[in-house]
Amino acid sequence: MSKRQKVFTKYLLLLGLLLVSFVAGEMHSQTVIKAAGNPLVYTGTKPNTNVPTYNNLTHELYFSVTGKDGTTAHSNYAALSGSGDQNDSVIESQTYQSVVEHFKATNKSDKAVFVNEIISPI
Repeated sequence: MSKRQKVFTKYLLLLGLLLVSFVAGEMHSQTVIKAAGNPLVYTGTKPNTNVPTYNNLTHELYFSVTGKDGTTAHSNYAALSGSGDQNDSVIESQTYQSVVEHFKATNKSDKAVFVNEIISPI
């Protein structure tokens, strides 16, 4: 490889690293901006507290976040896999003290139901 090609390759790699850094920084700044509407948890313009039901079981899955000032806020409820719902929440990392995950399955039928739940990030 010629000297000119080596220099060009180095500049190209540097440009790629700068682009990745810019994109990552932009994503972080958007998260901070989104969270600015609520100092602890941002749940979007239409918060979701709907409890989905599947196979006669209600599925309540959400986070409660306690701030350093002692206040508590809740995240959006999680959606069932395959539902297509986007129920993201942004937690402000500078103002929270603790995060607790809540999961409750309630049998809505008069028969015994086998529960084998898997909770995983998308």
